[in-house]
Amino acid sequence: MAIPHDVITEILCRLDVEDLLRYRCLSKRYCCLIDSPDFIKHHLSHSLKTDTHLSLILRDSELYSVNFDSLESAKKLKHPLDENDEGNGTEILGSCNGLLALLGDYGGEKVALWNPSTRKSQMLPVSEIEFPPYNFSCCQFITYGLGYDPNSDDYKFVRMVQFYGQDDILLILKSKFTA
Repeated sequence: MAIPHDVITEILCRLDVEDLLRYRCLSKRYCCLIDSPDFIKHHLSHSLKTDTHLSLILRDSELYSVNFDSLESAKKLKHPLDENDEGNGTEILGSCNGLLALLGDYGGEKVALWNPSTRKSQMLPVSEIEFPPYNFSCCQFITYGLGYDPNSDDYKFVRMVQFYGQDDILLILKSKFTA
């Protein structure tokens, strides 16, 4: 007797991501189910509703993950900007639904969207800052944000640059991507 698809889905959505990644190799059927966008949304929705699988990302000179179920189990994380980091550290620009936006500060702006649970990442294009036409302007403030737009079912990354000079200017740049 086969277990119905809906029952399997409900059981799997209660597991943490690390277990799901291991179960992908059980069969093609499980792999397709676990990798499907619908299952990923269902798993995230269940985790958010039940406050399960919570962890905290800490930044010192390295990134660490601490699971709220066992606070003494801090694990060092290898992230996509790690190999290019020359000890200067990687900055966490924002987080949303388990995804992190990271900035590498090693000789140029590199921004990555990273899922620490699946270890998947995507480098984001960072457009150059176009300075205003007057000569005495100065870039004083850059801030970043990461959010989710449920209307387009997409994540958005925003970089805001504020210039001081003749007039204050706030420049907002955004990148649209799917994760």
